[in-house]
Amino acid sequence: MGWLRAFIGARWLPYAVIGVAVWTAGVSGYAYFKGYSSAEETYFAEMNKALANQLKNLLSQKELEIKLALQAEQRKHNVSKKVAAVPKPTVGCELPVQCVQWYDNILRASATSRPSTD
Repeated sequence: MGWLRAFIGARWLPYAVIGVAVWTAGVSGYAYFKGYSSAEETYFAEMNKALANQLKNLLSQKELEIKLALQAEQRKHNVSKKVAAVPKPTVGCELPVQCVQWYDNILRASATSRPSTD
């Protein structure tokens, strides 16, 4: 037990305890900041990958939407072109048969589900 009293009563003991505490705090702080920095870099790398994938998906989705809109406009243009190509009767639609035939011709020209007879 004498060695314990000598150890506790040593003049350098408080300085050694303070030194060990400061050294431990320094090493722990350095490790904390090093780990935080590494985690932050990993987070930003993963976030950039996720954002790049999201951008790629959104661009392909918008490209498909634009393609579908252009196809719809093309269909609408084709229908109006076919309707404009149907000759209007010169009689002035006073005869019901010609009016019905003219209207029927317009309907046939605008029917996009049927094959064209051109």
